[in-house]
Amino acid sequence: MADQRRGEGDVPEEAVQTPEEALDGAASSELARKDAVAAMPAAQYEPNPKHKPLPTPGRHGSICPQDVNAQALLSESEVHGKKRYATNGSEAFCAQCHDVGRNLWHGYPVSWAEVPPRIRQIWVAKGKVSSRTIRRDRRRLT
Repeated sequence: MADQRRGEGDVPEEAVQTPEEALDGAASSELARKDAVAAMPAAQYEPNPKHKPLPTPGRHGSICPQDVNAQALLSESEVHGKKRYATNGSEAFCAQCHDVGRNLWHGYPVSWAEVPPRIRQIWVAKGKVSSRTIRRDRRRLT
């Protein structure tokens, strides 16, 4: 039976990973990602005219409050996917990277409903925002 033929669904033994090998590969790719992030320059805020009250041509995004320290919010932000979220205790903000090479981000206010639940929970646990503030904003939207 040394001449057994493989069926279409059979996988060669060399290609099968043990769970330990799969975890080792995932851990090393996670370490590589963390090393790449650590090597990047610190995230820098750069305003986007689309989110300013000045008259600018084209579409306008949500207008940023003028009394917000955007760089401080960015520095304390939580990463979720390709976005960062921050709060000043009464409002929520989202930032998006618009220049990956220089790690430049622009931000804008968002509703609490747009902030991922996990991040809202982290903020409440850290005392950055009260659950009452989040609830009050949600009631206002409905």
